[in-house]
Amino acid sequence: MTSAAARRIPHRDRMLRAGNQLFYRHGYHGTSVDAILAEAHAPKGSFYHHFGSKESFGFAVLQQYGDGRLGFLNRWLERSDLDVVDRIIGYHAELVERFRRTGWEKACLAGKLSNEVAWSSPPFREQLSSVFTESRDVLRNALAKGQERDEVRADAPAEALADAVQAIIQGGFIAALALRDGNSLTQITAAIADLLRPERLGDSPHNKWSTATATSAAGRDAALPTVRASTPPHRADAPPKRSHREALLREGLRQIFMNGCHGTTVDGLLAASGVPKGSFYHHFGTKDAFVSAVLERYGAFHLERLANWQGQDDLTTAQQLSGYFADLVAIFLRSDHLYSDLSGKIVCELAVASDPLREQVADNLRSFLDALELMLAAGQRRGDVTADREPEALTAAIHALIDGAFLVVQSTRDDNTLDSVAAAIGSLVQCRTGDRSGR
Repeated sequence: MTSAAARRIPHRDRMLRAGNQLFYRHGYHGTSVDAILAEAHAPKGSFYHHFGSKESFGFAVLQQYGDGRLGFLNRWLERSDLDVVDRIIGYHAELVERFRRTGWEKACLAGKLSNEVAWSSPPFREQLSSVFTESRDVLRNALAKGQERDEVRADAPAEALADAVQAIIQGGFIAALALRDGNSLTQITAAIADLLRPERLGDSPHNKWSTATATSAAGRDAALPTVRASTPPHRADAPPKRSHREALLREGLRQIFMNGCHGTTVDGLLAASGVPKGSFYHHFGTKDAFVSAVLERYGAFHLERLANWQGQDDLTTAQQLSGYFADLVAIFLRSDHLYSDLSGKIVCELAVASDPLREQVADNLRSFLDALELMLAAGQRRGDVTADREPEALTAAIHALIDGAFLVVQSTRDDNTLDSVAAAIGSLVQCRTGDRSGR
């Protein structure tokens, strides 16, 4: 479209289009009204005439996006030439292709905003919740009809299956924003089929949809990442002393979860931690270096937690993963849905704007995926993990389920989704045959 043709589009539509572009590129907090006006070639008075405030403008962008995504999903689900599972697979495959064509930039705007603003803005959270709930309900209705026609597995409620599908799609795009690797998205398309098709069940009782819930699994003593920090030895009757660096990292984790990178300021960190400004610049030098240090700490926490569960040899791989996920759920719920996934939050906000931080998230993610893949490969050798998929493919699917679950629930506050995802992880991992998988 030529510049002249674009200018014939009404101001309101041009601003909404510009907002969509800029929110993907810089996030909500990183997009100013002036930037929207410049991108749309619109006067400031027109912005306030149509929207009144930046928040109302953000709601309008999200509403337009949600309506478009729901219409796209419905078009696939209404196809009469495919069964229900193939319709959902086709929907995901086209989402992936669209994402590739944008140069790994435009995944899901609702998912991006959920990670950035759902916790800090109740009005945004409510609107995001509506977007996710409407999509889940459309999927649930389609899957229920598929169950009636024996096209979809019948051992799980349609709503739980819809929860799992929505989570795995959202989580897959988070990883792809960091990795810029389409292979994992293709693996997730295959995992959706594994989760939904009735032939996944075979004749074995061992991979039935689990009735165990994430909140009832082992590992309820999970500690927040900030609690793990080591401190110098101290007298039993004296409070532990924390270094300036440690105090800043602890506070940084909390504030980045709450406010995102754009909303976390050096002055805010110093005021909350009681650390002098000189100490911040002595230890970190720049804000980006500080965020990098927080990410490093966060990644180490997850690797250690996963290794702790893998070391419990009396458990099956499915049980080890259930314990790891239960740890994360415990942290998430005790924090009132704040501590979800820091890497996902940062990459949603900065994947396009900061290549160094995106690369660090990608490195953290690769380290975690490698550890998870080794865990699943060991389970295959023991015979308690399905051999139907390569460990790499199972790894991509499980990570996407976990990340996507927290992304969705931080907006919907529907904790039942966490139980649906716990059951889906077990279903993907467990063997169709074998004694250990049914323990």
